[in-house]
Amino acid sequence: MEFEDFKRNYDKVEICNMSPDALDDDTKRNWEVNIFEGNWIRGSTAGGCRNYIDTFWTNPQFKLELVDADDDDDVCSVVIALMQKNRRKLRKEGLDLETIGFAVYEAPEEDDQVGKDFFRYHPSKARSRTYINVREVSERFTLPPGKYLLVPTTFQPHHEADFLIRIFSEKKTDAIEMGSNVDADLPEPPMPSPPEEETDEEKGLRRLFEQLAGSDQAICVRELQEMLNGVLSRRKEIKFDGLSLSTCHSIINLMDVSFQVIPVN
Repeated sequence: MEFEDFKRNYDKVEICNMSPDALDDDTKRNWEVNIFEGNWIRGSTAGGCRNYIDTFWTNPQFKLELVDADDDDDVCSVVIALMQKNRRKLRKEGLDLETIGFAVYEAPEEDDQVGKDFFRYHPSKARSRTYINVREVSERFTLPPGKYLLVPTTFQPHHEADFLIRIFSEKKTDAIEMGSNVDADLPEPPMPSPPEEETDEEKGLRRLFEQLAGSDQAICVRELQEMLNGVLSRRKEIKFDGLSLSTCHSIINLMDVSFQVIPVN
């Protein structure tokens, strides 16, 4: 194919390599990697991009500490890759890819999650080039040693999705999720009633669950939506328009203690 024909038929080329090293660099490096999983949840952690400053700070926040510079430089090489999970499966339920991106800020000294005023008065030090509705966005940066705050977001607030974020660095990087350690004196949740003490309502819920769950005793997002909408629509004391698939997906994310991490190749 002649070059002019190539330019006429293609407008983008992507090259995949096995590590963040440049393809023309023969030097072998053992890159360090930190991996986190998280969720953007409506009304909680789905704050949208910085255009929505009142909610931006509620997004998940990750603190990175770059201690040692690269061997051949006085800065740190970092590759950040943000991937949204399970979207192929959820496309069957009418949920398409979200528009995603991230920003990196120089972190303050406090260890708590940073509030709205910080982002109002501090510009980002690095960010993804654009917000785009693809499965994964990734960027490579060179940053001076120091502490940084990484904020992954959807473009608009209140859009729910699960994500996985990977942080590659030439030298070891300490990384933690902010707000993951919370001290609270909460009462123990009540245990389910034994079958012989269940109320009529609880017995009805159990029968409905068993009918939907089948032999594996597990329900999917659509089955949970059908069950909850069927129960709540009969309640006369509340105004109820029905639970969305996104809301039911968030309920499963919060309550499913058997969740397993599947490695991403």
